[in-house]
Amino acid sequence: MDNRNELYSQLKQRTANSTYKKLAVHWLNEALCFVSSPLLANLFLHYVLDKWLVQNFPTVSFVRYADDVVVHCKSEQQSHYVLECIKRRLQECKLRLSEETTKISYCQDYRREKRKDYPKKFDFLGHSFKPMSKESKRESGRFLGFGCEMSMKARTRIIEEWKQMNFQRESTLTLQNLADMLNKKS
Repeated sequence: MDNRNELYSQLKQRTANSTYKKLAVHWLNEALCFVSSPLLANLFLHYVLDKWLVQNFPTVSFVRYADDVVVHCKSEQQSHYVLECIKRRLQECKLRLSEETTKISYCQDYRREKRKDYPKKFDFLGHSFKPMSKESKRESGRFLGFGCEMSMKARTRIIEEWKQMNFQRESTLTLQNLADMLNKKS
């Protein structure tokens, strides 16, 4: 993130405390920027993207964690329009979307027609969001809903971590020992 002037401008406008301003300038000008960059990036995106989305698209809901964002649109047309507007907004702020990870997905469930022109699944923060069979609460049977489960990438990573911990060799572990080992890992 090399948007120091824009970030400093936002901090200057939003921060009354001169100590915080001096600390932020120090972070931005020194190697500490690398340590604090997730915090600064989050602050920057709060003003550059979050507040902008709320102001310009009040009917569109979104979820952002750090620089990962999911925007929920009502129609295909709206999703294309919002995506183009976000691209322009980020360019104005000297940022850009990742072409590799940015995509429009179709959240198919029993109320929506089948579509083959968009992916029906996307991964976000270690979860896969996709159409899945769900049990009906109102009547007996199942229906096609849209839900989430642990992503394959996250599952593979966790299985590999567990294998490296060699639990099968530690047959005398108590539940507390196991919890302590897992807590050390995270």
